[in-house]
Amino acid sequence: MVLRNKKQNIRKSKGSDKSHKIQSNKSKNISAKGYQWIILFLLLIFLDRLSKYWAMNMTKEVNMGFFSLVYATNTGAGFSVFQNSNTLLIWIAVIALGAMIYYNEYFPRSGFLLIITGLVGNLLDRLFYGYVIDFINFRFWPIFNLSDSMITIGAIITIIVWIRQESKKNSQKKRLKT
Repeated sequence: MVLRNKKQNIRKSKGSDKSHKIQSNKSKNISAKGYQWIILFLLLIFLDRLSKYWAMNMTKEVNMGFFSLVYATNTGAGFSVFQNSNTLLIWIAVIALGAMIYYNEYFPRSGFLLIITGLVGNLLDRLFYGYVIDFINFRFWPIFNLSDSMITIGAIITIIVWIRQESKKNSQKKRLKT
């Protein structure tokens, strides 16, 4: 009954059935795009899990030239801070996930997806193993994994988008003043 009333209100406000169909098509497009993001999230989680499974089964370091692949564990956070604080880091990840989901409209989709995927990937490690599995070693930088890369790239994308949006707002304000 409520849905019928909403449809009647839409038809009355739109004026024709043609406008109503356009509205319906937009809803379908939005939901289709939402599924694409979910599929991409699941694919990235799968790749992260697969890469960590591969790293766990490595028997020796693989030298790739300017970097190597080597199995390592990290009971702390980035740059090995908060060592042996797994419970604290789990809570921080859960709170960060909740905050990002709550404020998701402020994030660019690609940045949001990458950060959330990276957080979930490392959170799964902490929950299942009590540590994060790392394996990418540039020798001059702390060893990291795909989840860490996703978080970093997602944060960079988000910051760039936010800076561009702020710059655009400032230039619009300047135009209005003149």
